Amino acid sequence: PVSITVLANGCTDRTVDLVRALAETRPHVRLVDIPLADKANAWNVYVHEALDSVSRAAIDTHFFVDGDVRIGDGAFPALASVLARTPTANAAGGMPATGRDRAAWSQRMVERGFLAGNLYALRGAFVERLRAGRVRMPIGFIGEDWLVSFLAGTDLSTVPRTGSAPLVVFSPDALFSFRSLSVLAPRDYRTYVRRLWRYALRDVQFGMLLNFLRRASIGDMPRHVDDMYR
Repeated sequence: PVSITVLANGCTDRTVDLVRALAETRPHVRLVDIPLADKANAWNVYVHEALDSVSRAAIDTHFFVDGDVRIGDGAFPALASVLARTPTANAAGGMPATGRDRAAWSQRMVERGFLAGNLYALRGAFVERLRAGRVRMPIGFIGEDWLVSFLAGTDLSTVPRTGSAPLVVFSPDALFSFRSLSVLAPRDYRTYVRRLWRYALRDVQFGMLLNFLRRASIGDMPRHVDDMYR
């Protein structure tokens, strides 16, 4: 049994109308309409607000999926299974099925313990710890998947954990795919440049946040990236 929460964060297309209509005939689907177009804020809303109204004791696993990807058959059971087989793990990551760099990308994910925001799962007990610790991402933070990876991989500490017990695991059977950019599509050039810019900004912001956390606790993260810059 699953319940589906659609976080429509700043959508300008028909997403809200379509999901609202779907929810009228599908009781396990619900819409959370968020005016702010910010992914970190949407993550905060889900963890700290949307879950207030549900019975969380029965939730073993929370699956996070980007709205622009397709999930392979059996991806959710695969993630749940690898978490069940690894009691120490807080998070499980899916792997890319498309992209020219997918093999090297998958290898980097496993070696560094970095989840892809396209598809990952968090253990229900870990989400409850996030809630209890009031752990919120800075609004405007780019690369929420890196931050989730850090939170899960350090077990909510400010320094990496040492030892053999894995805290972030991956499943090669949990696949996600997405539309690749094309050199023949002029609009994709703008998307590509914007993506490169966001990747560069993500690196800077993540480095700044790690530097901040060397002198503070996880619960003391800035509420907004502007606060972090200051």
